Amino acid sequence: MPPSPNHIRATAEAYLDRHPSERDALAVLFDVLAGGGDPTSRKMFPTHVTCSAVVIDGRDRVLHI
Repeated sequence: MPPSPNHIRATAEAYLDRHPSERDALAVLFDVLAGGGDPTSRKMFPTHVTCSAVVIDGRDRVLHI
């Protein structure tokens, strides 16, 4: 089951709390969410959200959506 638009929005907002300079980079995603679009649909470009990734940086911090 894909994440809900509310979960995507909350996750992106939490990310922006830590990285406010990234707001412009996520503007398209927030536009899609505000317009009622489904960012988990492969037809919704350029904002396709997927949950098939885990990213680990050099300090062993994990980003898991």
